[in-house]
Amino acid sequence: MTDAAQAGPAAVWGDGRGAGLSPHRPGGLLALFDREMRPYDGRLYMSVHIACLCALTAVVAMTLRVPEALLACYLIFFAYKDNAGEAISLGLQLLGAATVGIFLGIILLMAVADAPMLRLALILLITFGGMFMWRASNLGPGTYALACVFAFILMLGDNVPVQEFLVRGIMWLWVVVAIPMLLLVFSNILFGRSPRALAQRRVSDRLEAAADLLEGRGEDPAELLEAGNNAALGYVRMAQLMGELRGTEPTDRLTAEIVASSRILIAAAALAEAGALSGADGADE
Repeated sequence: MTDAAQAGPAAVWGDGRGAGLSPHRPGGLLALFDREMRPYDGRLYMSVHIACLCALTAVVAMTLRVPEALLACYLIFFAYKDNAGEAISLGLQLLGAATVGIFLGIILLMAVADAPMLRLALILLITFGGMFMWRASNLGPGTYALACVFAFILMLGDNVPVQEFLVRGIMWLWVVVAIPMLLLVFSNILFGRSPRALAQRRVSDRLEAAADLLEGRGEDPAELLEAGNNAALGYVRMAQLMGELRGTEPTDRLTAEIVASSRILIAAAALAEAGALSGADGADE
C-alpha cells in the first residue's frame, strides 16, 4: 500500500484547513495569511458596508456630541452579520436589551449603591452569567449585551458621585447603543444580503464543487465540507422571519436541497479520493 493510501483522506485533501497551514512547516504562516486574506463572495460588500456604518455612526455621534462614540462604532462590529435577517434580529435584540437593562440597572444600582463589595460581586456574577448564557443557550448575544449594560451601570456608581450626572450618563448609554443599532437595522432593511439567496448560493456552490470533483478538475472541498449545514439552515430560518419563505412547502424544499447537496458533495469527495488513491497504487505497481 502506498504512503498516500496509508495516510487516508488527509493525504489527498489535506487536514481540512489546506496544505501546509501548520506554523511549524516552512511557509506555514504565509499560507495561513494567504488563506485568510483571500477574497470570497460578499467580502468586499460587507467591508464597505461596515465602513459606511462606522462613518455614519461617528458623524451622528459627533453631531449630537454623544459620549463614548468609540463604543458605538465597536457595536457595529459586534452586531454585524453576513445576512440581513440575522443582522436585523441581533440589532433589535441589542436595542431591547439596552432599554430593559438601563431601566433595571438603575433600580439595581439604587439598591446596592452603598455596598461596594456587593456591587463588585454582582458585576462578576452578572458578567459571567451573561457570557455563559450567550454560549450555552439559544438566547443569543442579547443576554451578554444585557449583562454588559448591568455591569457598566454598576461601575458608574463609583466614577460619577453626583446622582444627577449619573442618571444623565446612564441615559446617554441608551443613545450610544441606539444610534449604531438603528443604522444597522435600517441599512439591512434597505439593501442587506438576502438570507434566502445565500442559502441557495450555498447549495449551488456545493453542486458545482461536486461536479468538478467527478470530472477530475475539482479543488480541495474541505472548506465546503467543514462548513456543514448549520449556517445554511440558519439562513433558511432568517428567510422565514423576513418573509422571503412563506409556507412550509418552499421552506421544506430549500431545507431538503441543503441537506441533499451536502450528501452529494461528501459522496463526490469520497469517489474522487478513492480514484486518486487507486491511481497512486497503480503508479507504484
